[in-house]
Amino acid sequence: VPASKVWDGGALTWHFYGAMADVTSLVKASGTFTAHGIWYDSSDAYRKSSAMFASWTMVVVYESSSLPMSRVNFCFSDFQFTYPAGVYSSTVSCLTPPPQSMISATIVSFESDKYKGEKFWVNDHYFGDNLFKGGIGQGMDILTWDLSQMDLSLKKAITFKVESYLTPNSAGTSSSVEGLFMPIHLVRYTM
Repeated sequence: VPASKVWDGGALTWHFYGAMADVTSLVKASGTFTAHGIWYDSSDAYRKSSAMFASWTMVVVYESSSLPMSRVNFCFSDFQFTYPAGVYSSTVSCLTPPPQSMISATIVSFESDKYKGEKFWVNDHYFGDNLFKGGIGQGMDILTWDLSQMDLSLKKAITFKVESYLTPNSAGTSSSVEGLFMPIHLVRYTM
C-alpha cells in the first residue's frame, strides 16, 4: 500500500520517518490483518549499536448498534520527537462534545523506555511521570485516558503536553532524555 502522507525528520544523530495510508478498502470485515515490508536503514554507527526499530499501527473505527453514537477525531499530522529535554505539546481541535459526554483520548507512541521519564498532561491536568515505557511491545505504547470529567464545552480542544528531562541511564554512567515519537492522537466522545 503506498503512503499518502510521509513524515521525515530527526534530531542530531537520530533519524525517523513515518508514513500513513488509508486502508479502508482493504478492511471490510473483522479478522486478522498482517503488515510487512517496513523499510529501514541500519547503515550508520548509531543504528548499528543502539536504538533501531520499525513498527506498524492500524487504527480501525467501526460502528455497532449496541454502542452509543460517537464522534472520533483522528489526528496524525504532528509526528513529534520529544528530544532534547524540554516541553512539547500538540492539540486536537474542533471538538464539540455535548454536556455529560463520555470522552476518551488515545496516543500511540514509539521509542519509549522504562528507565527514562517524561511528565504528561492533558489540558493542564497532570497524569503522571514515565507513563510511556514500552507497555505493549519493545519501545511502543498505546495509552488511553478517560477525560469525561474535563469540561470541553468552551475550549473545544485537547492539548497533550510532554516534558522530557535528563534521566540517568540504566547503568548509571550517563544521562539521557526520553525521545518519544507520538504520531497518532485519537479523541472519541459520545453524542
